[in-house]
Amino acid sequence: MPEPHVAVVILNYNGLEDTLGCVRALRSGTYKALSIIVIDNASKNSEGKMLATELSDARVIVNMENSGFGAGCNQGAAVAVASEARFILFLNNDTIPDASMVREMVGVMRSNSNIALCGARVLNASPPHAVQCVGYRYSNWIGIPRIIGKDAPAGAKLEVGRLSWIMGCALMVSTSFWRESGGFDPEFFLYWEDVLLCWQARQSGHLLKIAESAVVLHRKKVGSEFSRRHIYHMFYGQMRFSIKTAAWYQWPTLSFGLLIVAIGYAYFAYRHRGINVLPLLLTATRDAIRGSPQRHVEI
Repeated sequence: MPEPHVAVVILNYNGLEDTLGCVRALRSGTYKALSIIVIDNASKNSEGKMLATELSDARVIVNMENSGFGAGCNQGAAVAVASEARFILFLNNDTIPDASMVREMVGVMRSNSNIALCGARVLNASPPHAVQCVGYRYSNWIGIPRIIGKDAPAGAKLEVGRLSWIMGCALMVSTSFWRESGGFDPEFFLYWEDVLLCWQARQSGHLLKIAESAVVLHRKKVGSEFSRRHIYHMFYGQMRFSIKTAAWYQWPTLSFGLLIVAIGYAYFAYRHRGINVLPLLLTATRDAIRGSPQRHVEI
């Protein structure tokens, strides 16, 4: 029986070497029934043209403006759907997938037709490769995300339990669910679009699973960046997600949780970068109410 076609969508934004490394790792893997789609989101220094030259056997699309993470991934997914791929794998360009990662994820997806999304065991790229994440738990009653497995040894046996969402750096989606959901919501420019997609899957009765034997190294540590752009889009995303999904009776406790999150961002931004982000958090809140994120935020 032939292996199902997997279309891998990788978004590039000023990360040429990371993207090439990610593609090399995919090519050296054990799963061969895959196609690679790279979306360059208006990178500098003609990176899109260089990718098209270097990756001659991949589909490379070069955008003239940065359309955002979700919109860029939607472009790639449209190509995947047209190619009749059975599964779409969204992979961050700063990841290094293990040789068997795609095969392990496909195995989990095929084990139950009701599984809409599958994730991997995400490890820190630097030794000793501690667990970065195997998913999240989250409640609109509390508003404070909990990372499952964070800092555990790479091979530790983890109790995943109930999943609220799967980390979007390595996220496999069934094409049938992708069509059903409509893809990533364009009201999210960067961050939390994957959270909403997972929420939509759970709301419609689909399952989320982690392929625990599927390993991917991720260069960027979760919560390690405290730039103004990162904080704006993270808080905008969480606020917009809350507005779209929380019931009215959850807001008294959710508001308190969101306040704690905002204070945490403000504290760590000042401690690590010496910047005051309180006005930025207020701007993110205003924009989230409007459903209109800013594309260009000062770093």
